[in-house]
Amino acid sequence: MAFLNFFSKKDPRKNALREKCSLWGISLIVCQIVLRCFSPALAQDFEGVIEYKRSITLAGEAALPAGKILCYFKDNMMRQENLKDRTVTIVDVSRQLITISNNESGTYVEYDLSRIPQATNDEYQLKVSGNRKIINGYSCDQLLIVKADGQEIVTEIWITRDWGRYENIGKIYALFLLVSDFGPLAGVEVWSRQLNEDDLTIDQLVKVTSTPVSASKFSFPASYINVTQSQARRGGNVGVSAETYPRQQRQVFINGKRLQAATLQALERLYGVRVRDGHYWYDRTAGLWGLEGGPAAGRMQPGHDLGGPLPPDASRSHTGVFINGRQIHILELQALSQMFGWVRPGRYWLNAQGIGGHEGGPAQFNLMQQGTGSKESLLSGYFLTGVKVFGW
Repeated sequence: MAFLNFFSKKDPRKNALREKCSLWGISLIVCQIVLRCFSPALAQDFEGVIEYKRSITLAGEAALPAGKILCYFKDNMMRQENLKDRTVTIVDVSRQLITISNNESGTYVEYDLSRIPQATNDEYQLKVSGNRKIINGYSCDQLLIVKADGQEIVTEIWITRDWGRYENIGKIYALFLLVSDFGPLAGVEVWSRQLNEDDLTIDQLVKVTSTPVSASKFSFPASYINVTQSQARRGGNVGVSAETYPRQQRQVFINGKRLQAATLQALERLYGVRVRDGHYWYDRTAGLWGLEGGPAAGRMQPGHDLGGPLPPDASRSHTGVFINGRQIHILELQALSQMFGWVRPGRYWLNAQGIGGHEGGPAQFNLMQQGTGSKESLLSGYFLTGVKVFGW
């Protein structure tokens, strides 16, 4: 009360002091407003966990049950856990390395993106639409990923910077989306939509938790097997040596179907290795194989009667490019774009000699010929990581 009374008296000196104090008060209020408005735009890195709900609707089918996606961020690294399909993807932007694993099988594949020329960045453009709206209480900006012609929208993303302008998240998003400008992506994705032909994938933000993340999150247990390296050491065969593991009940699944003991033994005799227990996909037309949820990791002989039919979502990707019925992984699309300049979304066939074309149509390309000279074919020469894929 004394403080209030001091300024109520008509004293010129006190009135002058009152004016100064009032100016200081106004200045403090202005500073607080400025900090609140602009501090989220300051560049910083996010460390913590972001949870998403993913909904997928395949062409001509009912929507699949929603799955949970957990993304752990630390520095320029991200660990993405897809709790529905049991896969884990680790991205290290500093090393330009993407690692995809299957927790059930204890296997993983590494992809060194520094070995892939960045020509594919020119095939996709990031556009800031200028549209803004409130989504789930967050102020969001709309971003569009479009094809090189600027007409076809590949992905729609709504980004918020209410938490901050997170540059490490932007760099990781840019690596995945094949764009070079990470600035507009520096923030938190609140909602995104990918439409490939008639398949629709929607990710929705559930919560953001800022918390320390252990560095151990960005590596796999020592017991996990790098199947690409094992395949390379043994000239294209699948798995590791038969002496590595003791005899036990086998759990090898190909295209969603568990192999019978007799079939598995015959396969191991043919290739001279013991196949690591796990979930794989196999393209019996082209002879390609990979981890369930991942891209092609190698090549076997075509025509083996192994497992069930090749599932369209064997690689858990949404590129819009199908080869022999499988929607190929984004890393495979990168390699093909490097070869052809641009790969139009659609359905293609590919045989074991590397010859292919549109489904139902004549031969239109030859990957072996395309891979000659200064370039390497996707399926002959060094496949993505620099690991030799033998056969072609």
